[in-house]
Amino acid sequence: MIVNLLTKAVTAPVTLLAAAFGPGEELGYVQFAAGSAELDATQREKLDKLARALADRPGLKMDLIGRVDPAVDNDGLRAAALQAKLRAAKARQLARAGGASVPAAQVAIEPQERAALLATVYGEEKIPDKPRNLIGLAKTVPADEMEQRLLAYLAPAPEDLRALANRRATAVRDDLQQRGGIDRARLFLVEPKIGGDGLPPGTAGTRVDFVLK
Repeated sequence: MIVNLLTKAVTAPVTLLAAAFGPGEELGYVQFAAGSAELDATQREKLDKLARALADRPGLKMDLIGRVDPAVDNDGLRAAALQAKLRAAKARQLARAGGASVPAAQVAIEPQERAALLATVYGEEKIPDKPRNLIGLAKTVPADEMEQRLLAYLAPAPEDLRALANRRATAVRDDLQQRGGIDRARLFLVEPKIGGDGLPPGTAGTRVDFVLK
């Protein structure tokens, strides 16, 4: 029985920490939306619990392993890239109109503005297969077609996936340090993982895994 308990402590230390908070708690990872490195309220709540457990055990350190799942994160990165371009286009329009200069990341896009902004971005991007008329000018196409062509054009590179995995791990480390009060020296960013290696079948790889040491 003692041997079994020690084995569990080595193979699943974060899960054992979670036992202090009752059955059903899984503190071995936090999950992210596709293409995102933003922590939602549910995941921040998990990190709050993990931070309390770590604070009670000051001798423990933890590796943070950022992960990405190309099957879903590629589409998420495409959508995020398009949204960033739409925001940038609106920010430029506001500046030209004499309005206050607003960082593109803070620009809000209303639903009724989206089609016009798509047309602006579509016209600016050098998409190689744009439909053209007899004299070589790009044809006007419906907004949904512009969006699909832009999404296909904004394909993320392999380094974009790796960068996303690292941003996820960094977001977790910063949250544990800034909100949880955990010393940064106890939190280590390690080599990210691409794909679902080591995860149970059907498990989304859009996450950060924790390994205590």
